[in-house]
Amino acid sequence: MSSLQKTLSFIKHRAIESKIISWSLDYPNPKREPLFENDNIVLRGWILFKRKTLSESPCIYIPYSEFVDRKVILDKARPDVIEAIFGKKDNKNPQHHCGFNINIPCSQKKINIRIRVAEKDYLLKKVDLSEYLKRHTENNKLKVLQGINGWLFLDNDTNYSVDQHCGNLILKKNCLENWQAYINELTTISNDKMKKCAFLITPSKEEVMDRYHPYPKAETSLLKPILEKIPQHLLVYPLNELKELGDAAFLKTDTHWTHQGAKTAAISVANKLKLPEDDILTLLSSDKYTQRKHVGDLGNKLAEPQSATSNFLSSFSFRNWVVYDNALPNFGRIIVTHYPKALTNSTCLIFGSSSSYSMFNYFCRFFSNMIFIHTAGNIDTSLITAISPNYLITQTNARFMIRPPVADYDVDQTIRDKINLLSEEQLTIQKKNVIIRDLEMIRALGLERWHNIISC
Repeated sequence: MSSLQKTLSFIKHRAIESKIISWSLDYPNPKREPLFENDNIVLRGWILFKRKTLSESPCIYIPYSEFVDRKVILDKARPDVIEAIFGKKDNKNPQHHCGFNINIPCSQKKINIRIRVAEKDYLLKKVDLSEYLKRHTENNKLKVLQGINGWLFLDNDTNYSVDQHCGNLILKKNCLENWQAYINELTTISNDKMKKCAFLITPSKEEVMDRYHPYPKAETSLLKPILEKIPQHLLVYPLNELKELGDAAFLKTDTHWTHQGAKTAAISVANKLKLPEDDILTLLSSDKYTQRKHVGDLGNKLAEPQSATSNFLSSFSFRNWVVYDNALPNFGRIIVTHYPKALTNSTCLIFGSSSSYSMFNYFCRFFSNMIFIHTAGNIDTSLITAISPNYLITQTNARFMIRPPVADYDVDQTIRDKINLLSEEQLTIQKKNVIIRDLEMIRALGLERWHNIISC
């Protein structure tokens, strides 16, 4: 009996045997050296279903997280399998394309291969990738994908950016349910506690600059069912506006948008918040930009760092108007600006991510008080109560949306956890970079409780 004619006797679920003739996982396999492609581990194999299941369009699924599955299409021709199992060559066999060949991000240490037939889900095999990954050192796992004309994109990241772009992921039911719960709470907040509220979703670089991506874009966006749930009076998704900017929308060697891209998004948010559009355009009309080279978070990951030229705002810097910065890295960071000449005498609270930072140069001039909390769109209602802002902006990145944000986030605990995780060296740097220029203002804005955590 050939290796292809293996049985399914090891499978505990008898229901699977009634649907499958045979199957094999060629890679990874303890008897072979693992294959890696674009710094991802190759998963290759085949599966033959019994004829009565063919009309049911069976698929293989690999759960990547509690919220998304990786869908595996059987689209590889395997004449060797057909001949071995059925005893003769038959290119017209309806299961001639019974093979699969996909790349799994190295961030997935263990995977479960499942099949779904007639809306029923069965475990096929558990695969521990840890031993195979040991042969592929951390230094080799670049999280950069070389695109067209020197454009760089994310690869092998925990948000599965390539699989999102190519349409290989499927949102689970609980993902959509959690999104609905978040949207319901945000809608309630906007109705009951806010004068104006906007939910900004930063389109992914892959979506905006898809013409430079090395892989074709999916026909339908993974995010479509989520975007359709968000009320239009809240949603800001400036995909078309960014596309109109062309190459000026995103940094070539970075995951983030350019200052001009950030300006475009900031104007879109201002419009949603019903700020006077003519005044906004007049305010920004005299801005000056300077070209300079930028390495970026992608260019810096290459063996030989790669840079590209882009325009950066040079006539205004929000940093000159920062009155408070707790200097924590990423989540839990609080930045406050006070700009007396702002367009509106108001306080704006932003629950945002790293894409918000390049918008500070614009928001700082829209609102006299800008309070930024790094939560990637997660909402802490205790901060809303304490600050009682005139405007609320929640902001997340499209590629983060496979993990729904929450409306019961605890910034207090996040700050405490972050401080406890910092090494002595990191804590020294953090304390050195803390900015407290007006503690009385911080108290007046309702932020004293969160400041006291880092001052202990």
